[in-house]
Amino acid sequence: MEKLKKLSVWLTTIPLAFLLIGIIVCSTVGDLHSTLLKVGEFNWTGYSELRQPAERPDCDVAGAPSPAPDEAQGDSADDEDALLDDLFGGAEEEVSADAREAAQAVCAEKIAKYEDIVKRQDDTGLRIFVSIEQAIGDFVANARAFDRHFLVLVFIFCGLATTLQRQHLALRSPTSRKGDRLSQVVQAIGNIIIVASFAVYYQLDLKSGVEHVSNIPIFWMIAFGLMALANIWLAAHPISDAVPSNAEKSSGHREDIAESSKESVKVAESSKASENASVSEESSTESVKVEESSSESVKVEESSSESVKVEETSKESVKVAESSKESVKVAESSKESENAAVSEETSTESAKAEDSSKGSSQTPHKEGLGGLLLGIPLYAYMAILCGLYFLVFEQHFAGVATYMNQMTEHANLYTNVALYVFCGMMLKNTDIADKFLAILRPFKLSPELLVFVIVLLSALPTAYSGASGIFVIAAGAIIYRELKQTKTRDGLALAGTAMSGSMGIVLSPCLLVVIVAALNNNVTTDELFSAGLSVFFVNIFVFAIVLFTTKQGRISFENPIKAMPEVGRAIVGVLPYIAIGAAVLLFMRYGFGAAFDEYKAPVLLPFMLLVLLVYDRTMARRAWRRMPEAERPKTAPHGIGRSLFDSVNSTSIHSGGLLSLMTLSVCIGGIIDRANLNALLPQHFSSPFIAMALLFVILVIIGMIMDPYGAVILVSATLTQIAASNGIAPIHFWVTVLCAFELGYLTPPVALNQLLTRQVVGESAYAYERATDRPKNFWYRHERILLPVAVKGIVLLLVAFMPLIINVLRVKFR
Repeated sequence: MEKLKKLSVWLTTIPLAFLLIGIIVCSTVGDLHSTLLKVGEFNWTGYSELRQPAERPDCDVAGAPSPAPDEAQGDSADDEDALLDDLFGGAEEEVSADAREAAQAVCAEKIAKYEDIVKRQDDTGLRIFVSIEQAIGDFVANARAFDRHFLVLVFIFCGLATTLQRQHLALRSPTSRKGDRLSQVVQAIGNIIIVASFAVYYQLDLKSGVEHVSNIPIFWMIAFGLMALANIWLAAHPISDAVPSNAEKSSGHREDIAESSKESVKVAESSKASENASVSEESSTESVKVEESSSESVKVEESSSESVKVEETSKESVKVAESSKESVKVAESSKESENAAVSEETSTESAKAEDSSKGSSQTPHKEGLGGLLLGIPLYAYMAILCGLYFLVFEQHFAGVATYMNQMTEHANLYTNVALYVFCGMMLKNTDIADKFLAILRPFKLSPELLVFVIVLLSALPTAYSGASGIFVIAAGAIIYRELKQTKTRDGLALAGTAMSGSMGIVLSPCLLVVIVAALNNNVTTDELFSAGLSVFFVNIFVFAIVLFTTKQGRISFENPIKAMPEVGRAIVGVLPYIAIGAAVLLFMRYGFGAAFDEYKAPVLLPFMLLVLLVYDRTMARRAWRRMPEAERPKTAPHGIGRSLFDSVNSTSIHSGGLLSLMTLSVCIGGIIDRANLNALLPQHFSSPFIAMALLFVILVIIGMIMDPYGAVILVSATLTQIAASNGIAPIHFWVTVLCAFELGYLTPPVALNQLLTRQVVGESAYAYERATDRPKNFWYRHERILLPVAVKGIVLLLVAFMPLIINVLRVKFR
């Protein structure tokens, strides 16, 4: 079984790596071809004509022929010409002579130009340059013709990897054999529905008599057919009871979190403050050994199970948990170092997890009907819903495939999603984020202040990633680990992680804003980015108020003067990365003509991070070798090959979940459009406030159930007219749309960004919600949900209604 899993990882990861690199190369070569055309024009004036074979003009300078009469006129044309000659006599002859001279002059000019081109084309350097330029141009043209195939191929390997590793996005993960088997069966049904729909769609294409029938539907059938087969196999081999299915066995998101746990165990072992503490330390050490024995990934659930077994051997599991808490108190009283503080926090979390999971790993976990249904991925529900709608209500079963196939019309957009996720996974497999966060650590920011700073600084990379969910996938695990190391409470750490990508979607050069401007001629990117900057400051202001109003303890930070020496050393550590990144961007700008903007960022960022990964892993391995053997960690840092492999594997897992959801979201949007639900809404209201209130609710609901790209397409086709007919300015409307979507992505029951946070940080991070000693205060008990919803809700209210109020006041006091 384990060998089969490893084989499946290799079979999905290696092809995806070649696909991603191929997409980057094709786009880069396209920029190179544009640069070559400019170079050719610079060196050879009129290069656009020189690069093509010259054709001799079809005329004679000695006697340029006059236009031949229309054969359809026949003899009547000759009679009319004779009559005109009789009426005007010599005037006609004079006109004909002038026309002949003009034609001869034009012909002579064309022939002279032709001879000049032929003479210049004899240049050997020009011929070599033209052959290279045209070869690259042909490659680019052929590659662009396969944009749609690239997208579907990426989906095949990503979707299969996500399915095989049980990583599709669901409201929760199955924790029992029954739940896992039900999830796989429902997914199989949804996938089979999609395959059948594409089969009908393809047959209709063949019968339509179209000369060249696209083979894209065949690729879609292969993708979902393989996923269905994987579901059937997994249903026959379900998980064990009480073992969460999204342990991310190969993505490695929890390795960093586990490392901090290992370090805390070492500190606890060295203190040995009491007999009870040593018992707790032994169980923790045994847990760490189990974690280290897994060479491929950190299995948090398995280590927890092993820890429970150790407690059973002592037959004092409750006492062990109490002794663990007692050791925390001893460590708190000593407060010998920052590492001890980290040890206290992680030990407390371990105790909570043990309290919440007692008995669950030893006896079969019984899930109710609600729990079983929550474990089914969202895309499977969407697939079945879409299939039933088109089959029952419209008797047009190919409708599912019709709308899903529209996804390929924006192929570059969706392949960019995979490229952005690839960037995040490469970032995760380097020490870059850790080195930049090291600049903040000397200031010893209190938890709320640290969350505020991290969310603020995350706005810029979010703007370049194009969507908040993508940034959460890319950097969520790193942000969560950093927050937990500073003793941030569980709810606040999870809330900060989920919100880390929500501030930058209105900033330049966010791809989502570019799509809005492309679909709507009444707004421009400059206008949207200008308004978005104001919205960004409103977000920050409201976030600060809510965060610091609900704080625990006082806001504190280290004296900047004392912190500066360590900050300076941290800045020196990141300077090589900044220099390498800048050098790569300059090379691409002046070597390939690729500017770092919203259009080229999806290609340039992976290339830049690939170079940075090579440098980072090389320096990490070199530093490890130079360390004294006594101080050197037992395991060497991952090399370039292993880090790149892990990055691509993690990309396949997360991209498959996102692309599956995006694909079916397009279909859901099609159902809403075909059902003509827009006609049920009044087009005119007595007040723009009432219209905005209705749009407010609808937009949030859309944001809760659809991905951002599909949602923008749907809103452009349905709700823009309602806004325009009720006096809501286009810029005001679309900024409100973006804010409403972000609120929807953080609001239950779906809360996409919360689901992505759960996926990247792991189920064990949510143990505090089930712990017996969880916070009694309602706000802190549900802070991971309440804080983001409160902030984004207040911002949406201000953005939606404040401009309307200002307009009313302006008219009243004019």
